[in-house]
Amino acid sequence: MRKIGALAGAGDTVEDFMTLGNERFSVPELLFNPDDVGLRQPGIPETVMQSMSGVPTGLWPAMLANMIVVGGNSKMDGFMTRL
Repeated sequence: MRKIGALAGAGDTVEDFMTLGNERFSVPELLFNPDDVGLRQPGIPETVMQSMSGVPTGLWPAMLANMIVVGGNSKMDGFMTRL
């Protein structure tokens, strides 16, 4: 909640809110498929695999099993299963 300049009197607060429709699903989808909006770059899973390409393939299972994902995006529903 925040006060809006002259519109808010003493002690009055005005709530700003936004209703999300399909944006809730389409925006996070761009992390996995940036091609959907014309960005020519890999998504998160492809970037992880590009990073893994510098490690000997025998170490991949151990590296992938010990990966830590942090940050706000990791809290999205289904993020870890898609990664």
